[in-house]
Amino acid sequence: MKRKLFSIALVVVLALALSVNAFAADSPSGSVTPTPVPDDKPTTTPGDTTNPAETPDKTDVAIKDADGNTFPADNVQIDGVGDVNSLTGTEKKNMETAINAVNNASSNAGTFVANAGMTTAVDNALAAAGATGVKAADLKINSLFNISVSGAAKAAMQNGKALTFALKIPGISANMVSVALHYNGSAWEVVPSTAGDGVVNVTLSSLSPVVIMTAPRATAPTNPSNPSNPSNPTNPSKPTTPSNPTTPTTPSNPSSPAPAPAAPTTNKVTSPQTSDVNLEGIVLLTSALACAAACAYCMKRSQKA
Repeated sequence: MKRKLFSIALVVVLALALSVNAFAADSPSGSVTPTPVPDDKPTTTPGDTTNPAETPDKTDVAIKDADGNTFPADNVQIDGVGDVNSLTGTEKKNMETAINAVNNASSNAGTFVANAGMTTAVDNALAAAGATGVKAADLKINSLFNISVSGAAKAAMQNGKALTFALKIPGISANMVSVALHYNGSAWEVVPSTAGDGVVNVTLSSLSPVVIMTAPRATAPTNPSNPSNPSNPTNPSKPTTPSNPTTPTTPSNPSSPAPAPAAPTTNKVTSPQTSDVNLEGIVLLTSALACAAACAYCMKRSQKA
């Protein structure tokens, strides 16, 4: 009988002891975000390298000559890169030449200008437009298109009049400088152009492919009148000195040291071995010990009896 009671007591104590949770704090709740696996698929899709930018608006074009005479918008035909197959004859040949020139430069305006042998001419055009500090290499290709006219506009050009076209091109603003290159069938040439809000004005005396390039205008220096000594613009040869350089500034109460900075507060991370004790484990362990003590007491009573 004693052995049976003792065995039962041991089983109860062992079962309760095994059910006790670890005294360390529970692991933080929440799931762990797995490290993303690199995707073998390409992140970009091949684009149409023959279309470096958008074609100007084909339906809303303002046209005028040097005398201020205006012409209907339907007198103008604009064909972008995607419309090259709709062109014929010389127009198609010239447009294909322009597309190849842009492709060979990978749509980089600086390389395109250099390959065309127009770097000096473009730099001069930028300087004449007041774009201080802007060079041909700073330009971006905004649009490539073929332009042609009909009706009264064509008659005006045949009479030797140059026409100015107000072309609406996305991404253009008034704080930009524009350069337009026109392919005349044998070489590229700079033609007059100015940028506005969403509009580029281009003046042409003959028609064929046109490339519009733009760049932000350089900002002016903060003190252009005296860049070498901005602290004393009235007398650049004499540096500004403090009124009393020999008397250092002292605090109002030097004998009282400034209070020490407060210790930085940090979020201390406790290890699992030193964190709060699990209350559930304490209750279960206490119950196990109580059961063991009760069994021992019963065994002693049975021995005395």
